[in-house]
Amino acid sequence: MKIIRKYSFDINSEFGIYLPEGAEILTAQVEDGQACIFALTNELFTKTVMRKLRFIESSELIEPTEKLKYITTLQVSDSTGIVHLFEKLN
Repeated sequence: MKIIRKYSFDINSEFGIYLPEGAEILTAQVEDGQACIFALTNELFTKTVMRKLRFIESSELIEPTEKLKYITTLQVSDSTGIVHLFEKLN
C-alpha cells in the first residue's frame, strides 16, 4: 500500500533529504514557518536514499548541463520571497 508522508527540512539554496527509496515527491509547502515536502511512499519502506534538492530564485541563471525536475513554487516569508524548488537529477 502507498501513503503520503510529510518530511520537514530547512530552507537552503541546495540541500539533501533522506526519503524512502522510490518515493515520489508531490509538492512542498511552508507551514507555520517550517518547510515540508509531501511524498507518496510505500507504507512499509525499509531503505532510505539521499535526494538532492535546489531552490532557484526567479531570474537566477541555470547551467545548461544541470538536470533538474521541477517540484513546486513556494512563497517564503523571509527576504527571499518566491523560490522554485527542483530536484537535482545529476
